[in-house]
Amino acid sequence: VDPATSTPSLPPRFSTSRAMANSCRLVDKAGGASTTALFTYARLWLFSEQVLMVRQDFLVPVFWPTRMQLALFTFAFLRPSRVALGLCVAMRISMYTAQAPMIWDSSIWANFTDCCFLSSLVLCADADVLRGTGDTVRVMMGMFYVAAGFWKLNSAFLDATVS
Repeated sequence: VDPATSTPSLPPRFSTSRAMANSCRLVDKAGGASTTALFTYARLWLFSEQVLMVRQDFLVPVFWPTRMQLALFTFAFLRPSRVALGLCVAMRISMYTAQAPMIWDSSIWANFTDCCFLSSLVLCADADVLRGTGDTVRVMMGMFYVAAGFWKLNSAFLDATVS
């Protein structure tokens, strides 16, 4: 209970102030552990995206400059920076957008999460990028899965003869 307002307060981890818009400080130039964590995440994301582009080429439009994207991803992997990572995320967003509407549901979800990450990368300090994005993405994924479950419940799903 907050003594000043005599109203119950939420634990810090459930505080609404941790939403991306409120948890982000302005971008700072300080490095350290937060930058290391961000660039470690960036390298893992870049590696997994390169593997997906090579192994699941059906996700990539036929006209897409795949070699250019792989070169950019490789450069960002070897020399990570906020700008290089932002360009890579923006390129993946544009790849799925260029292929729309003929994309998988997971590609749409990826675009939403990538847009969230990109906005956090632009607006937040290094220490807040992952935390701000993580909170927002957890809420988005929860809504996506609840909606998917809701749409799954239809007459064909509930009919024991066909389900």
